Amino acid sequence: MKAEWEMPQPGRLMAAVLVLLLSLQGGCRKDTTGPSTSSTAGAKAGAYSVKSVTAERSGDHLHLTIILQREAETRQSPGGSDPLIELWTGNGKPVPPFIAPGLDPSVLAKDRPDEAETHWWVAADDLSGTLELNISGMRLPVKDAGAFDVTTLADQSVTPLTFPQWKVPSGR
Repeated sequence: MKAEWEMPQPGRLMAAVLVLLLSLQGGCRKDTTGPSTSSTAGAKAGAYSVKSVTAERSGDHLHLTIILQREAETRQSPGGSDPLIELWTGNGKPVPPFIAPGLDPSVLAKDRPDEAETHWWVAADDLSGTLELNISGMRLPVKDAGAFDVTTLADQSVTPLTFPQWKVPSGR
């Protein structure tokens, strides 16, 4: 019997693409130092700062969108590498990126504007302590140590949050 080459099934192909994307952006890499515990509100990580934080609840998880801003004079030269961005919980656990069609990986690309959207998939269990971004080794606080209850947000509705206290602005 003659062996024939078979097309991969779409589900397997998508899984392979996701694994490749995660490995390329460092989503599976463990930083042995974990997050720092000495963050202050309004802090910067080098030339980066948090511009806004929004959350969309989906059951017991949040699709967290963090918009970062970079100072214009710190833009990289064409030969430099793009900084890697990771989100860490206060207990040293990396938060997985939120991956969906049309969303860019979590890097501040040198050919993009001075603003970047990062997307994360945060479990309710990871919201009892701090969250910090790690931008190529520099730490930036996103959430303080206070607990946050995902059930206070409407399901499937994007809600802006103050940071790092994570309060829903009044009037919402």
